[in-house]
Amino acid sequence: LNRNFFWGGSDKKTKVHLCQWDLLCRPKSKGGLGFKKTHEMNKALLAKSGWRLLKKDEGLWAQIFEKKYLRGHSPCDPNLHLKQNCSPTWKGIVFGSQLLEKGLIWRLGKGDNINFWKDKWIADEALIHMVEVSPDSSMDTIVSDFLMDGWWDIEKLRRVLPEDWVQKIIGCPADLGGTTEDCQIWQTTSNGLFSVKTAYELSVRFNEVPGSPWNFIWNLKIPPRVKMFTWLLTQKKILTNVQRVRRHLSRDPSCPLCHYHEESLQRLFISCPRVLALWRSFYLPEGLINFFSSDFDSWLKENLCYNAGHIRNLKWSSIFAVACWFIWKWRYHSIFEPHFQMPCRPNQIIVEYHLEWDKANNLLKK
Repeated sequence: LNRNFFWGGSDKKTKVHLCQWDLLCRPKSKGGLGFKKTHEMNKALLAKSGWRLLKKDEGLWAQIFEKKYLRGHSPCDPNLHLKQNCSPTWKGIVFGSQLLEKGLIWRLGKGDNINFWKDKWIADEALIHMVEVSPDSSMDTIVSDFLMDGWWDIEKLRRVLPEDWVQKIIGCPADLGGTTEDCQIWQTTSNGLFSVKTAYELSVRFNEVPGSPWNFIWNLKIPPRVKMFTWLLTQKKILTNVQRVRRHLSRDPSCPLCHYHEESLQRLFISCPRVLALWRSFYLPEGLINFFSSDFDSWLKENLCYNAGHIRNLKWSSIFAVACWFIWKWRYHSIFEPHFQMPCRPNQIIVEYHLEWDKANNLLKK
């Protein structure tokens, strides 16, 4: 439903989805558009309910779930099993608690409630998964067993752990005076409190995706539709005839304007005779010495990054982006409107369009 709405499709008419939904759901810093995955967002919201139960929410709903299902257990307790006749709401909370458990970590107080080996308290994983445990070690050992007179029993730690882990534990912030209780906190926020935003990020794990080299396009001062088109250009998802053949939408990859055997992005935006005339009408900036000889990626990035002023105080990067959008727009008109003719002064139309939008945008800001 979300995909069809974004691409303009409906139940009666399907439109081409130019990009995968996973790409659209990435943050802009990772090359996407920042859409939310509904399933993962729902899981993050349900995890918030589990957090409120963990922190003993005083609401009537929490009291009911505590008495009926939890009975003194944590919502993240692996021994907490679903009953066959439990409510759908409770099933949802247990489902969200799987995500909640991933983001929780113990903040050390007295150490009486933290299992030394099985609980997460010194790292993102339990020690049992991080170090080799001696067969003589008890799995029921608690953290306070390694404290002596208000400080760590270093010799005891060294008997069960490598030296690097001993040093990490010694540097761990803790109330070794024994006045503060142990508590579970949300490890992905600076204040230890749960947030739906960080829970969603933990669920989708976009931190494992490399950053995008095209982040700067969102800072360009250009119309939103041009910005969206520019993003599609950076992803090489414009439906040229070469792209249409790849998607099995056509059998003819040739350029409909100059009849070159392949209408690639390089051909359409750089070397097509009609486009050459348009670019030369701009009196290209002197710094772009390889304008007509670069490969498409280098050409696109170099021009979008060229922020020097050019015409009537407009930056070349902005003019360039708007010009690319007009090239695609005029290409469409040339194919589907038989009587369409290219404007005599395309550079003037492009600059005037940009100036009008810039003026309207400044008025809205006031």
